[in-house]
Order: sequence, then C-alpha cells, then structure tokens
Amino acid sequence: MKLKEVIFFTIGDSTSASVWSNVPFCFSKALEQKDIVVYRVNISAPQWLVSFYNLFLRRLINILTIGKIHACYASKTHWFKIIAEKKIKKAVIKHSQADYCFFMGYGFYNKWNDIPSLLFSDWTFETDIKKRGKPGPLHCRAIRQEKDAIENSAYVISMFAECAEEMKKKYHKANIHFLGGNVINDLSGLRLRETHPNPPCLGREDQTIDEQEKIEISSSSKIIYIDDLLEKKAKSKKLLFIGRKTTYLEAAKKLIEAYKLLKREEDYKDYTLDIVGCATSDFESLPKGVTCYGFLNKSEERDRKIYYDLLLNAKVLINPTPKWGAYSSTIEAMYYYTPVIVSPYETFVNEFGRIIDFGLYNEHYTAEGIAKDIETVFFNNDYKSLCENAHNRVEKYTWSNYVDKVLKLIS
Repeated sequence: MKLKEVIFFTIGDSTSASVWSNVPFCFSKALEQKDIVVYRVNISAPQWLVSFYNLFLRRLINILTIGKIHACYASKTHWFKIIAEKKIKKAVIKHSQADYCFFMGYGFYNKWNDIPSLLFSDWTFETDIKKRGKPGPLHCRAIRQEKDAIENSAYVISMFAECAEEMKKKYHKANIHFLGGNVINDLSGLRLRETHPNPPCLGREDQTIDEQEKIEISSSSKIIYIDDLLEKKAKSKKLLFIGRKTTYLEAAKKLIEAYKLLKREEDYKDYTLDIVGCATSDFESLPKGVTCYGFLNKSEERDRKIYYDLLLNAKVLINPTPKWGAYSSTIEAMYYYTPVIVSPYETFVNEFGRIIDFGLYNEHYTAEGIAKDIETVFFNNDYKSLCENAHNRVEKYTWSNYVDKVLKLIS
C-alpha cells in the first residue's frame, strides 16, 4: 500500500519545533517531503485548562498524594482524555479517506472507524512511573489506557531497542517494532557536503503550512566544507556539555570539578566550558571560563544559531551521567563531527558497541576520571579520525531515512 494521506496526532502543535524535542515537527515534515499529505491534529487540552491544572489541581494532587503523582500525568487525567478523544473522533470522521493515523505517543488510538493506527514514542508511561516508585490508582488508570492503545493499534514503534523488547514481553497482543538505529532532530539547515539537499523550514504557529514552506532557516545557505570544520575542531579549546538541569545537573557539577582540575595545568589555561540546559543560577559558583546558556529552544532563530555554533566549535561533548546520558543531543553532536565522552549506558552500548572509535566511555564517575578522559581525547594522535568516525556512525540517522523505514514496515 502506497501511503498518500496521514492524520498526524500530537499532544502539542506539530508545526512548532519546540514540541517534544522537535520530534513531531521533524517527523511530519519528513512525511511531507515524501509527497504524503499530513493532516495535523493537536489533541492537547486548551491552554487555559492546562494552566488551571498546573496552577491548582496538580499542586492539590501532589499535596494529597505526598508528591507521588508525576507531573507528566497531566496529559493522562480523565478530563484531558475526554478532550483528546473528541478531537481524534472528529478528525478521523472528517478525514475518513486517510490511509493511516500516526500518534506521537502510546496513550491513544483510533477506535471510531477502520483507519489503522501507528503509535510512535520512546518509553512507555508505565516504565517511566515505575522508575519513580509504585504506581498509584490514578497512574494505574493511565497505564490501562496505554495498554489498550498499544494492543489495539496496527503498529507500535519504539525509538529504542530495549524499550521495544520490554514492551513485547508486556503486551503480547501488540505488533511492536524497533527499526534499528535512531534519528537526529537536526534543525540547523547547514549542509554537510550533500547531507542536507533540502534543509527543513521553521515558522510561527499562526502561519499555514504553505507559508512555512516559504520560510528558510537563516543559516540554510551555509555550506560546511568538511576539511575546514575538522581543522577548526582540531584547534578548538572548547568543552561542551548538553543536558537539562532536571536530569543532568549533578553531571554538570562533576564536569566542572574536572574542568577545575584541568585548569590547574598550564596547557589548559585558555580552555573554556560551555553548558547548555543549565543556568548560572543552578550553581553556587562557577570558575572563570564556564558559560551557562540555560535552555536553548531550537525553534527560535537566536537560540538555534547559538546551539549549532556551539556544536560546530566544540572540541568534545561530555555528559558522563551514569545509566542515561542525553542520547539525542549526543548523536546530534556526533553528526557534526564532535567526539563524545559518555558513560557506557545500556542504550548507547547496544547501539555503538562496548568499544568506540569516536571518543571514550567514562568508566569512573569522578572528576579525576573525567579530566583524564578529556586529556585523552584532546591529545589523541589522530583526533580528526575521531571526528570523522563520530559523523560516519550516525550519518544515516536522518528523518528521511527513518521515515523510509516506517513506510517500508507498513506497506
């Protein structure tokens, strides 16, 4: 079956790159570039209702449950579910000729007509909640809703292999898949040789898709010659850390300790550390040479330019967080020829192997161990090969290639 029309359901506006780490925006644009008509449907509750929930009801629930209700439960409460399902029903009736319903998430599916559903996400709500403790009654209702959607959809795709395997054990009736590899949410518009012949576009939420197609990212005309980029990185004295403070603040602090150790040596007096995702106010004090950028929204031109300038100029990306080390930002840095230092967490090792030729695994989560790893990368006799290997390992992780895999699966 050749896919011609898709109803694309997202909690949030998929024309905005700021929703769910750019995933719905990149996914839907890649579908359109395959000449597939995409009907975008935002199934989230009205903003006033979300604000009311966040300001009053969530606080009340946290007080009554001693903070055991996870914040992301907001999209799964009973009244949010009613709103979402009304929007889904209206859309599948209006676009009854569509070939498929694509849902960004595991919580909903089409149960009103025979248009098949495909669910796409990373980790299940159940997995996320159980990491934080025993699920409560309200959680269990959301988990049952998720199970119903997963088991009644034509296809379920997880972005990570271990998550797909865990789901297969849990949901025996479901058709669950991992498509191999992953995907990079690149919004730079930069051209690496012939990697981006058709750079993506960005626009405001109040513009139509036709208007957005006419808007080019300001940097889209720039072409990176690879030799010049490698030369720039070889001469760079910039360390880079990317990770939101809610998850990675402690790793950022550990890296700062390592940076202080390096700065004691004459060879490192001119080196700097850039931190994305954490603000200056998140730290008691910062040594000279450390710059915090806070959250950079890649849907905003100014933030986007800063973000990709940091990637292009970084000597190495470091996020040594044990168990999970900001996978998406890591592979995007690799795409821009940046060696990486990460912990050997399961997802990364499964994808790239126990021994890597584009950086190092940080085996000892100490300032001394991190500092030693940084020195090893800096003074590698063939640093440029580390850069090239990093890019080559993720070169095919484009949304165009990923959507081809999706289309092949469901055809």
